[in-house]
Amino acid sequence: MPHFDAEVIKKYKKVLKDEGIPDAGIDTFCRLQPQQRKKLNLFNGDAKKEQDVEAAISVMPLVTVSATAEVVGDDEMVAGDFVTIRVTARLDNVGENDEPGYVHTNNYPYLKKCHYFVLITDAQ
Repeated sequence: MPHFDAEVIKKYKKVLKDEGIPDAGIDTFCRLQPQQRKKLNLFNGDAKKEQDVEAAISVMPLVTVSATAEVVGDDEMVAGDFVTIRVTARLDNVGENDEPGYVHTNNYPYLKKCHYFVLITDAQ
């Protein structure tokens, strides 16, 4: 996140409780409304820095993921059942009729489409 240094992060953590923000995660910060982020006054009214942060957030992939597992035709799952897993990923800052664009990073000197992968594993 542009302009986030140790001092800004310390200030952000300090105002969390006062503003009723549940945690200090980057996802939580990005999901705040622009007015809420401005109210935090993390950059002491520096409009340029605030605009840079808003521009970065506008291209960040804010993703909501949900998953369900079920056995078709049964209410109960037992060993040996074929399980259907439905995973839904929603890009929250991409319009309904829009598609995700290209990756916004300095790590690629060329245009690169974004991709998402779902990994399912047996964790014992």
